[in-house]
Amino acid sequence: MRNTRVLFVAGWAHRDQSMRGLSDSLSNTVSKELTSVSTLAAQRTQAPTSQFDKEAQLSRYALGLKETCAKIEEELIIIAWSMGAIVTLELLSYHTVPIRTCILLSATQRFCADDFYTCGVPAQNVRALRIGLTRRPHKTLKAFFHDASYPHGTSDVMIDSMANEALTIENGLLVDGLHYLEQVDLRDTIKNIQIPIHLIHGEQDKIVPLAAGEELHKALPQCTMQVIPDVGHALPNVFSESITPSLKRIVEEERI
Repeated sequence: MRNTRVLFVAGWAHRDQSMRGLSDSLSNTVSKELTSVSTLAAQRTQAPTSQFDKEAQLSRYALGLKETCAKIEEELIIIAWSMGAIVTLELLSYHTVPIRTCILLSATQRFCADDFYTCGVPAQNVRALRIGLTRRPHKTLKAFFHDASYPHGTSDVMIDSMANEALTIENGLLVDGLHYLEQVDLRDTIKNIQIPIHLIHGEQDKIVPLAAGEELHKALPQCTMQVIPDVGHALPNVFSESITPSLKRIVEEERI
């Protein structure tokens, strides 16, 4: 077996620990590390908040991920979710990074729809979410987590707990993440990725529609895709049991 570290990258409005359940499901013979897009951004305090670094061609999120990867000596596998998956794709689109493979949950090359890309969510939805964070942050986050838990849903107590946890993240980082999601577009650079990518997507995802994942699958040179029936966006927590067997299998295969 290869000496491997698995880096988990959580998405928007989630702390590093939100992927602890998935991490714990993997073999104890694998070294594991947890991070999130908010942690990655906080590492880059000198970088512009919602603009791309002109010299590096990377957002502060991807720059933070690049720095995190550079500190890891073992062979690296990334398991990233939602905005974490987008940031991973961004880094790999512009830079060659020593990563063996990536398992991307609820991933897309562009989050928002436009006149030529109809798979994303309407940009006005993201703007409304940004305004809601300013005016009614707890209510806004509860609505987001409710959509992420669709179609099975989860208890009001759990949704309330998720919103409270998200509010421990600096509001500026939450708002900036929405700016990033509104702006990011990797359609012209995604073809540059030359490592194996494994996509896992919920059939009923209301945050990153399945059609967006399917377009990403078509665009990536080396890619497999698994669609999980009857589950939505919250793959690492609400629907974790649906994806754990696939994660274990892929990680063990890549370590041989």
